[in-house]
Amino acid sequence: MQRRQVLCVLVVLAALTAGCMNAPRPVPEPQSGIPDDDGSTEPTTPTEPGFPVPEWTTAPADDGNRTLVEMRVRNGADWRRGVNVTVSRTIGDEIVSGSTELTLDGNETQTVQVHLEVPYERFEEGSALDFVLDPRPAGV
Repeated sequence: MQRRQVLCVLVVLAALTAGCMNAPRPVPEPQSGIPDDDGSTEPTTPTEPGFPVPEWTTAPADDGNRTLVEMRVRNGADWRRGVNVTVSRTIGDEIVSGSTELTLDGNETQTVQVHLEVPYERFEEGSALDFVLDPRPAGV
């Protein structure tokens, strides 16, 4: 008797799952993201290209009381956009900085100058230069 009950249950289960057997199987989608060291991936979100650290040189300004930082700033995007460029350096306990704003067309490079209010001799005693290139809406 128990054998019949088990067989009936198995037949019913087979009948119920038969409809599920014809369901389409999920198709694996290609992974998006960059594999981590452990092989897992993290989804990527499209972002606009950043502004790379510019090529730069330093020199004493003509008046002798300031330092001139000349740099080539590149817009790696295909569209016009603005950037606020800030250059700073720590000299002893003081942070000296200067900034300028630019608007660059797509894939354009501009040479700009930023003046720092410190004599060049003192400027040379400081730490490395820090650059902050902060994107902003392009002026029309």
